[in-house]
Amino acid sequence: MDLHKDTHTAVMVNCWNEKLDVIVIENKPSEFNKLAKRVNKMAVKLGLPLIYGLENTNGYSGWDSRCK
Repeated sequence: MDLHKDTHTAVMVNCWNEKLDVIVIENKPSEFNKLAKRVNKMAVKLGLPLIYGLENTNGYSGWDSRCK
């Protein structure tokens, strides 16, 4: 998410980097609650744990060991 824009795009991926969902929200505090609810709902539906990563966090590297 880029806090310098009017909108944010969140992409949900699994541990194989397969795209599960793309969510675009406006840069408003109320929209972040909607994003969290949608992500939680999808995670429960798929039985997946939630791991949030931001740009340039290299968050994918920790997922590799769980996907083997």
